[in-house]
Amino acid sequence: MLPPTPRSTESGTVGGSFAPAFSGSAAGGVTVDEDMSQNPRVDISRPSWDEYFLGIAAAVSARADCRRRRVGAVLVANNRIVATGYNGAPSGGPSCLAGECPRGLLDAQTLTPGSSYDTGSGACVALHAEQNCLLYADRSRAEHATIYITHEPCDGCRRMIAGSGVIRAVWPGGVWQVR
Repeated sequence: MLPPTPRSTESGTVGGSFAPAFSGSAAGGVTVDEDMSQNPRVDISRPSWDEYFLGIAAAVSARADCRRRRVGAVLVANNRIVATGYNGAPSGGPSCLAGECPRGLLDAQTLTPGSSYDTGSGACVALHAEQNCLLYADRSRAEHATIYITHEPCDGCRRMIAGSGVIRAVWPGGVWQVR
């Protein structure tokens, strides 16, 4: 079960849950063939676009190659997915899950909060989800798009998002109107 997250509102904040409501008997719902209109117990409401794409970002995060955190990102233009990304090492590079990331091997006592991801014993081999997502989309497809992320972006990713032409970023608990 995914943690509760914000819902879209007219004020621009996000709250609620972005866990997708899967149908099927395994999920305790209805089967695909069952006529939902004939079953008054079935909730046939639809998630907002923000909830929908945050749910997809959560699913994308399952592919993350990090022992410390799983983050997913989805780039969307005109309510269509342009690209996805998750945090992890570049393709063909060292794997955090295989124990090849120095940062992933450190415990909380050794790794001080706020320590550098790029230098020293806490160096990380991974790219952030937002970085991977934007790398897979060319600039023309990122311009005027929205990026959905499972966690609030760091300062470096905020700069990359702004530089890519993305106009809006959404994560559980926050919305950033870039332009």
